[in-house]
Amino acid sequence: MLKFHSISVEELLNILNSNLNGLSNQEALKRLEATGKNIIPEEKISVFRIFLKNIKNVFNFVLFFALILTLVLNKYTDSFF
Repeated sequence: MLKFHSISVEELLNILNSNLNGLSNQEALKRLEATGKNIIPEEKISVFRIFLKNIKNVFNFVLFFALILTLVLNKYTDSFF
């Protein structure tokens, strides 16, 4: 892997096939066609997965269990206030 911080500007521009003014429109279009857009795909996360991710902590699990227990025992004031 190249260490870009230790290479001179001229040498780096040669490696990247560029110049100080940037890429020409033709070169930019050619690279866009060759490699595609520089987009990171969004990962779709379900609400259930978010819930499981947050309950991994033991303290959160205990709190959730206490909420369910108070709801089952009809102690609604203890579970919401």
